[in-house]
Order: sequence, then structure tokens, then C-alpha cells
Amino acid sequence: MRWQELFPGLPHFGQSPYDRLQLAVPVGSNAVRFIVQAPDAEILNLRAVRLIDDQGELVDLGEIKAAATVSSSFGDEADAHGAPSLLRGRGIHTKREFAPNACIEWTAGNRRIAVLEILNRGDEFGARSNHLVIDARKDGKWTRIFQNDGANRLLDIMSRASRHLDPRDFVSALAARELPEYRLRLMAHVIASVSQDAKRHLPGLDWLYALVNPSREHATDSDVEVLSVYYASQILKGAHLGSIPLAGHVLTTRSRIESSERLINTLLAAAGRKESYLYTRHGLQLSQLRSAAGEYLALARRVIESLARRDCRAFICYGTLLGAVRTGDFIAHDDDLDVVFLEDGASSARDEVIRHLESEGFQVREDIPLLNVRVSIPGSHIFIDLFPAWPRADGLHMYMEKMRIRAVPVEAVLPLGTVHLRGEAFPAPGHPDQFLTERYGADWMTEARFFEWPYKIDG
Repeated sequence: MRWQELFPGLPHFGQSPYDRLQLAVPVGSNAVRFIVQAPDAEILNLRAVRLIDDQGELVDLGEIKAAATVSSSFGDEADAHGAPSLLRGRGIHTKREFAPNACIEWTAGNRRIAVLEILNRGDEFGARSNHLVIDARKDGKWTRIFQNDGANRLLDIMSRASRHLDPRDFVSALAARELPEYRLRLMAHVIASVSQDAKRHLPGLDWLYALVNPSREHATDSDVEVLSVYYASQILKGAHLGSIPLAGHVLTTRSRIESSERLINTLLAAAGRKESYLYTRHGLQLSQLRSAAGEYLALARRVIESLARRDCRAFICYGTLLGAVRTGDFIAHDDDLDVVFLEDGASSARDEVIRHLESEGFQVREDIPLLNVRVSIPGSHIFIDLFPAWPRADGLHMYMEKMRIRAVPVEAVLPLGTVHLRGEAFPAPGHPDQFLTERYGADWMTEARFFEWPYKIDG
């Protein structure tokens, strides 16, 4: 059986909490290794690798005296893409080569490693892991614990899809070698079922991504519909779609993105959900920045005032600043409120800020390996994104285009000034037009929904 004809999206796994890879590590293991066993030269490219102990706690690799090896590093930048990055719990990115590989081994510590957690690329380059295999070493012997294109994954998917599979139709299609045609019938059946009764049929569709064709050249409108149904099912079960798996292969035009939004919100409404969602460069998010503007602004002000009590200057920035300067409001398609705080650049400064905010009652969630954090009030779904910035001889270092840290002219930001957002005054870069030109280019006054989109939008 050519399983790719029925489940072309099967090898996918992502980086968000609901679709990242979690594998049980055999008791007594002291090493894990990763190999991409593709038929041609390929790249081993993962966003993060983490070890979790039998208490469910993230393990500090330094505590267990871990060491790592990587077959190569993209751009020969080992610190950013090789073993040092792997040991910091961050990603790896090898050169394109045959059987690229990496290994983590540990020699000490009282904590038992129970789970290996792997975050894949959340964009189209996640396909680099389609032939990933993972082994664990115990008593000097390597044992395979994962094979991405293996039979076990196929059996798992077929088991979860069983209530939608017609056994006689499936066997007939298999015998006649008509699995591609059967796949289309299965897609149509699922779409018809959820359209008739979304509340009943949306739950239990965790397997649906496997039906989606992950090829930009061959994905059809049916793939758009099935992917939209899958996203709606994940939202209904409470998943946070911070990454949108397979979107870079299927939602490749503005019209496809907008039709997917309409279908998702139609299905959610039919299932009894009142909120609406929209695609942003951060994923599929609640469309609530404007509808809950007062709560967002109140939280931003509380955080800025809290940091001021620690003699830490903070100001609105990035897309929030852009909206304030353009129209005095949030950007219609934006999904977060951005605040930057100034620190002295010491590695401990950011941690001290986090501890300070937690001591004042805020909930702080980190997004390893990034340095920014999400700040909220416990029990609330409203949050702000808080980014660090620190002075250096060549300027103010901060996150800029495509989440890369670089120097910005100090005079574009300091001394701080004031802008008005929804009629309220907030601290902001002293020369906002200079900063916005630095960040978004000379045409920053022109609306561009797909600016720095995580993947290419055709046309």
C-alpha cells in the first residue's frame, strides 16, 4: 500500500503544544540521536529539542552534564545552529547533506529522563523532517523509538480515522489501486458531515491533517476545506494555534486564506462558539484586539507602571506603535499588543524582570528559544508581548525584522516620547517615524496584511 496516496500529510508534526512530538524515552537511556534518512541529501532542521523528567519537569541539560554533537552547522555557525544551540534547548540547522544527524548524551544526575519533546519548524520547511528517525541508547545499544514515515504512524492514523472509513469502499479502492480517488471521497464525506452537524462531528478529527496534500503545486480547494475543518476541530478542543501546520503548503493565496477564515468561523458558530478567528503571522488567533481594546490597554498600562517601579523604562512598539501613529488605533489584522522594556544587557536582567512581574501578580509565559515573553493576569485570556532591548556601542539592540536581533540608532528611540492609542497617551520611541522606517521600510504608512508572513503568498 502506498500510504502517501491516502494520507499525504502523514509525516507532519509541528511546534505548537498540540502537534509537537513527544516520545517516551526507555528507562535507563543515556543518549538520543536524530537522523534524517531521506533518499537524497537533506537538512536536519528542528526548532527545539527538550528532555523532560518523570515528574513532567523540563530538564536543564547542564544539570545532567549533557554533551551534544551535530554533523554540520548551517553557515558554519555552530553557536546558532549546532551543538551549543542544541544544549541550550534551542534549534539545530545542519547543512544539506546525506543523513544529517545530531546526538545528545548525558552522564550524570539523579533525574530520570522520561520524555523527549521535539518542536519542528512550523512553516513549509517542516517537511525537512519527513524522513526523521530517532534512536535512544541504553546499555550501549541503540533502539529506534520513532520513524516518521513508519508503519506505526500509519496504523495510528487509520485507527483514529476508523469511524469515517468505509471498510468495503477502502478495501475495494486498495484492490483497484484507486487510493487517490478514495482520498477525495473521504475528504468530501468529512466536509459534508461537519457542514451538516458541526457540533457532533468536529470533535475527534485530530487525524485529519494527514489527508491534506502538503504540496504547493498540487494542493486543491478541497485541501483548503479539509485543513480548515482540522483547524476548527483543534480550536474546539482548546488548542492554541500559535503555529498553523501545513498552511504554507495549502493557504498560498489571499483568497484561500480568507475563504479558510470564513469556513472556520462558520463551523465554530455552528458548534456554538461566539468568537471569531483570523490568520496572522503568529498563527490562527482570536480576533479580539479591537473588540477587547480596553482590557488590552489596561494591561499594557499596568505592566509599564509595574516596570517603572523597578526603574525599568517600557514603551509600546512594533505593530502597536504602527497602528497608533497611522490611525490612532490597533491595526485591523493585528493580534497582539507589543511592549518593549530597556535592560542593561546582563543575562540576569531579563530573569529579574520576569521575577519582578510575577511578584506583582502577573503571569509570565516564556517562548523558548525567543527572549520575549507573554504577560497576562492569571485567569485572563488577554496578554501582551513583552520584548527586551539593551544598549550597546553600535546602538540599541532589539528584535527587528523576522525576529532577528540587531542594532537600531539610539536616537530613534531615546529619549522616549508619547503617542496616543485609542485616545490614551502611552510612552513610545522619541522619533516614531524614524523607528518605523527602520523597522518596516519607507512605505510603512501603507497597509500590508501579509508583511513578513511566515511563508510566501502567491501574487
